[in-house]
This record gives sequence, structure tokens and C-alpha cells, in this order.
Amino acid sequence: MGVPWDGRTDIERLAKRIKALEDQVTALTAAGASVPFVDANPDVAYGNLWMFNDNKLRIRKPDGTIREVITTAAAGTTTGTGLPAAPAQPKLFQGTWVATFSQTYQQDGDQRSESFLHVGTPGGDSFNGRQTSLVGFPFATIAAALAGARISRVWLYLYATHCYWNSGSTIAIASHVNASAPGSLGGVNTGILTNVHVKGSDQGGEPDVQRWKPVSTTLGGLLRDGSSCGVALIAPSSDRSYYSILGGVGSPAPAPVIRIQYVK
Repeated sequence: MGVPWDGRTDIERLAKRIKALEDQVTALTAAGASVPFVDANPDVAYGNLWMFNDNKLRIRKPDGTIREVITTAAAGTTTGTGLPAAPAQPKLFQGTWVATFSQTYQQDGDQRSESFLHVGTPGGDSFNGRQTSLVGFPFATIAAALAGARISRVWLYLYATHCYWNSGSTIAIASHVNASAPGSLGGVNTGILTNVHVKGSDQGGEPDVQRWKPVSTTLGGLLRDGSSCGVALIAPSSDRSYYSILGGVGSPAPAPVIRIQYVK
């Protein structure tokens, strides 16, 4: 587009020329870019980007080759028009499950008939001996929730009502595979996974938050994979430091609970 060279001086003529160019740039900017629709690939002089009436977009590369770069969707649809959706990012979840059954077993493997749980050897008790307790959780529900997840943390809630020593007791945690309380002690399928410390409520107890005992994430993985149904509470020896009484299912004291944090 020509610009009259009609200024009275060279400076005036240059100023008019610059003003005209500025007006052209402003107009082009306001108009925005557009892609022409054509029926055939145009000549080089026509441009490097065009679209056919079948909505296929083509581009001419610097070496002269022509590439179809995208197929657009019909108006009102989104298929093929946007970037691929970003993959879902893993999220942190936490599940809490209350025990479904609990049972104490005497040293000879027989059940003990009471709802409280006993672990270890009480003083002067030769009849029950070193006791073990089994605690079951809703294993199928837990496995479904954890399917495909990475276990990040596991806690076990244990409410101790009494320990042999006022300072508290140690309990060893293992896994078992019993869907319900067996008639005699059995089904413990791991060695000790974690040792936890408890203190009896009749001896000062613990703040409730401290009754949540961190345990091995291996336990969460076993529950996730269907390789465990719950925990076994074990005394590694007859030493009185391993003796405690805890709330069980149906007892006046709170029953055990498991909490699992996982990423999925």
C-alpha cells in the first residue's frame, strides 16, 4: 500500500510514512490471524498454512513438503481438537477398619472364654501360660480398597487396660490368615513384623492419640494382597514385661482398629 510523499520537508514526509505504517500494523493486529479455506494445495506465494473444506489442516515446510498436521472435529464437538488429557496424579488416601473378631488362646492353643485379650504370661498363672491373641479385620473390604495401591503408613489402635509392670508392656505384632476365630491357635503366617509398647489404663494409661501404634507397612501390603486377615498379638517369651490385657471385640474397652494410609 503506497503512502503519498507529499510533506513539505523531508522530516514531515518521513513522519507521515511512519504514521501510515503504524496504522497498518494496528489494523493487522486487530484483525487477528486467519486460516484460509481452499480446494487444492495453493502455490508457494499463497501462504504456508491452509485448510480444506473437509476440515483437514495442512502446512508447507521450509523444504517445500506439505504435511497434514491435524484433523479437526465438527463444530460443537471436542474430539480431536484438544491436547490429550493429563494422566491422573496419584492421591493419598486413608482407611480405618474396626476389628471383626478377637480371641485369646492359652499356651496349649485352646481358646480362653472372655472378651478381653490377653498377651503373655501373667504372674502366678500356670493354667493359661504364655497367651496369644488373634484379631481379625474385614480383610475383603480392605483388599478391595487397597487394590493397586502403594502402602505408605499403617497404625494399629490398642487399648491396654492392664500391664504387669506400671511402666507398661511390649507386644509383638505378626500376621495371621484366619477369616474367623479358629477353634485352636493357628494360621500365624509371618514372624514378628513390629514391636509396640502399651501402658495399662489402670496404671496411668496413655493419651488416646498414643494408642495408635505405628506398625510395619508390610502388614498393609499383606492385607492388600489378600495374604492376611488380621494380626496376632504375641509375647516373645514368658518375661512379665510382655504381659498385658487389652480391649477386644465385645469387651467394655475399645476393640483394636487398623488404619492404613495409601497412595493410589
